[in-house]
Amino acid sequence: MNTSLHTHDEDFALEGGLSDTLEKSDIYEQKGHPCREDFISFGKEIGLTDKIIEKRLSPFLKEQLGVLELISRSFLEEKQKRMYLSSYRERLYRLQRISK
Repeated sequence: MNTSLHTHDEDFALEGGLSDTLEKSDIYEQKGHPCREDFISFGKEIGLTDKIIEKRLSPFLKEQLGVLELISRSFLEEKQKRMYLSSYRERLYRLQRISK
């Protein structure tokens, strides 16, 4: 669920970041938004294996047709649908980025 149209929260509803102790990637430091590397680091920090991290993260790294369908069939006004879709794609792009 994307609450960004209705609230003033940080990206990914992560006000304050993923973790107080997590070392942020270069992208997170420069842009203020976590990328794939930050979620992988967070998974490792909480004790998940690489296999589980990949399994849980991979669905979020590609555009989901179900999301597009839900947005198009929603009762949102057309402008809000465009904003929702734009917000979804921007977050998808941010999550796909890889730090250097």
